[in-house]
Amino acid sequence: MEAGIATEDNPAMLREKGFDYLCVSRSDLQEYSIEEAAGKTVFDSRNNPIEISMVKLSDNEAGDLYLYVKSAMKGCKEQSMNDKLTTRFEAELKNVKSSLSKARGVKEEGAVKRRIGRLQQKYPLISKRYTIALKADETGTDNDITYERSKSGKEFGV
Repeated sequence: MEAGIATEDNPAMLREKGFDYLCVSRSDLQEYSIEEAAGKTVFDSRNNPIEISMVKLSDNEAGDLYLYVKSAMKGCKEQSMNDKLTTRFEAELKNVKSSLSKARGVKEEGAVKRRIGRLQQKYPLISKRYTIALKADETGTDNDITYERSKSGKEFGV
């Protein structure tokens, strides 16, 4: 079952009717441990390795079984997509910053914050990893934007 279909109600209905099912989890598991002894490597249709291990949850009232699946190829794809979006996000931040020094550029604090807000809406996953600060003078005109990227923490390909 695809993650978009796997709402809480659908798996509950399948359990109630006695069906076995397999679906992608809609949320990240918080407290779990991987059973290394039950780990196995399988290969996809292109002969790329995929690591599969059973997961033991500390809180598993429904009796569901979970698998930890890691694919190096999926990791490469996700890393590439992340790099592309990060490059675009930073380029657009640089555009906002450069407009502060142009004669007809947007400098009013509210307008600059709206531009940054639109960027954060456009790139929600990337913008979470940035700390953005505006430096304004006493008239409410922005002089500078500083931004800093924090470490990702997300494991690609899982």
